[in-house]
Amino acid sequence: DFAALEQEAAGAESGEEGLDAEYEEATEALEVATARLADLVEEERQAVRDRETLTARRDALAVGLDRRDGSAALLGAGLDGVLSPLADLLTVRPGYERAVSAALGPAAEALAVRDGDTAVQALKTLKDSELGQVNLVLAAGPAAGEPAESRVELPAGCVYAEDLVEAAAGAGPAVRSLLRTAVVVESLDRASALLAQHPGLTAVTADGDVLTVFTAAGGSSTAPGLIEIQAAVEETQSRLDEASARAEKARFAIAALRAERDTAQARADAALAVLHESDARLAAVGERLGALGSVLRSASGEAERLTRLAEAAEANLAAEQEKLAEAEQRLAAAQESPEDAAEPS
Repeated sequence: DFAALEQEAAGAESGEEGLDAEYEEATEALEVATARLADLVEEERQAVRDRETLTARRDALAVGLDRRDGSAALLGAGLDGVLSPLADLLTVRPGYERAVSAALGPAAEALAVRDGDTAVQALKTLKDSELGQVNLVLAAGPAAGEPAESRVELPAGCVYAEDLVEAAAGAGPAVRSLLRTAVVVESLDRASALLAQHPGLTAVTADGDVLTVFTAAGGSSTAPGLIEIQAAVEETQSRLDEASARAEKARFAIAALRAERDTAQARADAALAVLHESDARLAAVGERLGALGSVLRSASGEAERLTRLAEAAEANLAAEQEKLAEAEQRLAAAQESPEDAAEPS
């Protein structure tokens, strides 16, 4: 029984090493999943915060696009041929919004209409109902002005404003006509130098200063125009879409990772339960081994005592046998002596 128990204990200890490794591996997988889940939760929270901030910014910027002149009335009247604010149709190279807005002048906040007939009908509507003033740009107007091939070569650091803009809904010819002579320059000094060489051009700085050989307008920064606001709204909307996509991606990833974390948790719990069962078995075997060991030690002690007693008995027996032999010899000698005395001399 003791040998069998020892063999059982040795097998349990060998299996215990495998159970320890399984539990450590499961625990490590659980820790990794938990850490990744925490990172994803924080990423989702940040994306949601960004989305909320950008939504508020977009809505605040959109207020600046509200038209308080006759444009709002025309847009709401449903007149055929009234397209949209011109700013909605323009895509300006980033960083040049203020310069292009200044170069367009009042047209930057104009409504785009299809043609001259639409423009006349729009003005009549405003007059008849006393709805205020409006600036209109005719998308289908004639492409007036010099052809692009006749443009003068500009010094370094200067660019034609029309090359910075793309127009939709057929408004390109009108926008090119409005910007035909406008050149964006880096500074007022560059503007002055350009006009000295090419007096027929209009120089516009990135800050929105506008200079010709006869006029100059500008100064400290003013409130952003519709083109700048529209660009800011579009840029904010793009960032808002990106933040929403990040939040949605993180949300799906969190759902998948939570399932992975739960699986890792179940695996770790199962490994721990098996480890506890193995520990209990080892403890039971150990108790039984201890009890048998105590019995064996007691039996071994008794065997040693009996062995000593047996050895002592054997020694006593040998001594007694030796004594008996001597007595027998003496007895034999004594028995022989009387016979010898009875014989005649």
